[in-house]
Amino acid sequence: MSKIVEISSYFPSKSNFKKSASNVVCQEHQILVDYLTQYAYKHSNKGLYKTYTFLTSKEAIAAYISYSITNIEGSDAKSYLDVPIGLNYPIPALKITRLLTSDEYTNFGIATRLLFLADILGFILSSQIGCKAIVVDAKKNAVSFYEKSGFDILNSEADTTETLLMIKKVDTFKEYGEDLHTILDQFINFCDDYELKLFKPFLETMKQ
Repeated sequence: MSKIVEISSYFPSKSNFKKSASNVVCQEHQILVDYLTQYAYKHSNKGLYKTYTFLTSKEAIAAYISYSITNIEGSDAKSYLDVPIGLNYPIPALKITRLLTSDEYTNFGIATRLLFLADILGFILSSQIGCKAIVVDAKKNAVSFYEKSGFDILNSEADTTETLLMIKKVDTFKEYGEDLHTILDQFINFCDDYELKLFKPFLETMKQ
């Protein structure tokens, strides 16, 4: 059975993790492979950038995603998120810092499932400490992939850069209204499917 795990909690040591990560290959994005094998475990262990891996039934790492907390500013972001333009404070957000699928496992929808994990984390953060959006600096050839998961380009005029800032609104439990229980069921079922035991109890309390 496949599972999604946070690496510093799941793997007992860095050496155990590196052994599993050694099978990850991506010819196009070697720098992302290097991050996984050299820095991800240390950063996760120190609470800098939390990395989650998608493990196959044979415990092989098929893909990974890393997150951090950030904030965003500017009238474009405020308008997109329905935040008052006069707000004098940065807007809290969850940032996807890295996302990679190993070459052997591309085109199986694994990265899309890891993006759904971002939806769950964003929802939990919004209800606990404040989180209004999920953001990612997307490479231009990945823009359509993120758009399929509900992200929008925040500033399309920045076409001289290698990446584009993309954004997805995080709704609070009040904003979901009558759809809240349906959304929570989707989140809980996802946690069951991929053994995300840490998040399930909190999500279940939200239904009460």
